[in-house]
Amino acid sequence: MSSLNIPTKPNHDGEQVAEGYYGNLEPAHQRSLREMWRRFHELYERNVEVSERLEKAGGPTSEGFAAMDENKAKKGPKGDAAMDDAKKAEELKEMNQFLEKYGGPYLRRAFWEFTKLDHPDTTMLRFLRARKWDVDRALAMLAA
Repeated sequence: MSSLNIPTKPNHDGEQVAEGYYGNLEPAHQRSLREMWRRFHELYERNVEVSERLEKAGGPTSEGFAAMDENKAKKGPKGDAAMDDAKKAEELKEMNQFLEKYGGPYLRRAFWEFTKLDHPDTTMLRFLRARKWDVDRALAMLAA
């Protein structure tokens, strides 16, 4: 990693860790991570009754998840501020559609299935880095 001039620092095991990764977070990154966790836990509580109904009916079908994928918007050019705002709005819309259809408990279950043996912060940091530390977009990407 150091050949790319990415700032690193040693973690508690002496391994070099790139900035923005677990073990090498700037104060702004730490704030974003805490905010993402806070807001993610709030999402767990949304539409609990929907998740309970789905659970009683045997859970969501894989076709239901596939149908949501078909509705995703096409990607536009990068860099345009208006396009970035439109992407953010679309991602938030998709997250809200997921929560309306499946509820927060299914989001929580999907997150922990996705995380498996990784440190949970590592998973959250992936989404934050992918969306350049924009918590709204990172949450929407996680739920989409």
